[in-house]
Amino acid sequence: MLLCFGIGALVHSWSGEDQVQAASVQAKEQVIVKPGDTLWTISERYAPEGEDIRRYIADLKKANGLSTSALTAGQVLVLP
Repeated sequence: MLLCFGIGALVHSWSGEDQVQAASVQAKEQVIVKPGDTLWTISERYAPEGEDIRRYIADLKKANGLSTSALTAGQVLVLP
């Protein structure tokens, strides 16, 4: 029985499962909203080149659970 446990632990360590879990918990880039910022201005700064700003705004709202476009200075937004 102890042998089976040892073999299981060895196989688990070779499987790379820990690497998969670590990769799935990647840190997302965050932005702190400054006075005067809007979803549009933030999207213009951070959207990948060539991406439709309106699509990026929709993704930004979804990533942050926003139902409106209202922002508050100091609010932290996660970039999609």
